[in-house]
Amino acid sequence: MLVAGSGWAQVQITPQQDRATIRVAGQPFSELHFGGAAHKPYLHPLRSASGKVVTRGFPVDPQPGEMTNSPHQLGLWVGHEKLNGIDFFEVDPVMEISKKRPVGTVRFKDLTAAESGADRGSLSFRADWVAPDGQVHVVENRTITIHSTPKELRIVDVDFKLQFPAGATISDHADGVLGLRLGKPFEERNGGVVKNFTGTAGADNLYGRRSPWIDYTATVDGERLGVAVFDHPSNYNFPTRWKIRTFASIFVSAFGEQEFYHENPWKMAIPNTAKDAGLKMEAGGELRFRYRVVVHPAQFDAEAAWRAFAQLP
Repeated sequence: MLVAGSGWAQVQITPQQDRATIRVAGQPFSELHFGGAAHKPYLHPLRSASGKVVTRGFPVDPQPGEMTNSPHQLGLWVGHEKLNGIDFFEVDPVMEISKKRPVGTVRFKDLTAAESGADRGSLSFRADWVAPDGQVHVVENRTITIHSTPKELRIVDVDFKLQFPAGATISDHADGVLGLRLGKPFEERNGGVVKNFTGTAGADNLYGRRSPWIDYTATVDGERLGVAVFDHPSNYNFPTRWKIRTFASIFVSAFGEQEFYHENPWKMAIPNTAKDAGLKMEAGGELRFRYRVVVHPAQFDAEAAWRAFAQLP
């Protein structure tokens, strides 16, 4: 593993036995959890520049009054619910009980680089998507980059390549490929508001709709904060459809199209003739995805910030 960084860095990455801690400007920001008990690598928690946690604590660090549904929704993670008929999204033993198909594991293999720096720091690692029988269906190489500027923001870029050693059938499904579960203040019942690039607001109104970005805002410990998620134009099926729920879960549904209609047709304007957004990948094939998550104060121009991200080559 490469560990780089000289002197005091604005973004400090510190690898440990089962996680890597991330500090920005000397303050805690997040941790990349990759221990064997996790069943997948994930970032948890995410904090604002003022130090407030915006992700749900449960089940890692339960907080009073939090919802305890969907224990697989851990901070920020990557996966897909139906690849070769195997669930690589809800990879939690509790969820497996209710599944009618096999549940796999996104198994962390190696932290290949950890670089601290003045304007950014990054973590790179390999993870294998492993079926219950031990077969590796996907080899994933993921890089997470954390930026230190602008200082009032916390910016996380997630860039991952999925390689398919024996090929794969990726089914049309809304669960995947990027998941994020926000904390109690972001739930609609507690005053959280989500909107997209058209200004349309409300989880039910945005469910299954296409947009290059969405932005959630809420009052967290007296401070108005937001969490925006950006889709890069180079990603498959851009602009993505979003699976947004009133309890502040966000799925960037790169492979979701028909499944949205069949799951909740009363919420959708998608006809039942919608195309199948699934893919068949040849052996040795590869897909790349890039997303950005921004934790921001109340005054934030999500459209301008997304346009800057969209220009990245």
